[in-house]
Amino acid sequence: MDRTLLERELSFLHANLKHYLTYWPEGQEQWSPVPGKAYTLLDLASHLYTQPLGYAAILRGAPPEEIIKIAGGPWDATGPADLLADLERGMAALHAALASLSDEEFAGKAIPWPFGEPLSPAAHLMTLITHIHHHRGQFHLYLKLLGLPVDTGTVYTA
Repeated sequence: MDRTLLERELSFLHANLKHYLTYWPEGQEQWSPVPGKAYTLLDLASHLYTQPLGYAAILRGAPPEEIIKIAGGPWDATGPADLLADLERGMAALHAALASLSDEEFAGKAIPWPFGEPLSPAAHLMTLITHIHHHRGQFHLYLKLLGLPVDTGTVYTA
């Protein structure tokens, strides 16, 4: 996997997730499309915006309990300012973890995680990117269902 391409996509997603927070619907934090059956808006956003921190923890070899807590909460965010802080902290930690890896380690070092077989950092980064895309799509739909003016252009805005 091309390291530069993956890191460029990660940078795009970083900027795009910051843009999505400009649509935050104050007072709707506990809204859910299926009350009691689906994440609330805040829970979904918390899961999404802490993904980089979780993968940074994976790359630094954190204990499984820490990784699972980051991935599954409970989270501390109460709104967009907290979500942005989580995103910035996670991206900084992730970039530091990636910068510590040689190209050989990035491509081939097997790093365990609690959700499957060990993966190379490159594969972990690809998994993170697809995971963010998946939950960003859900977040987009939540915002759309709340009547906010997100559209196809929002998906590509950085």
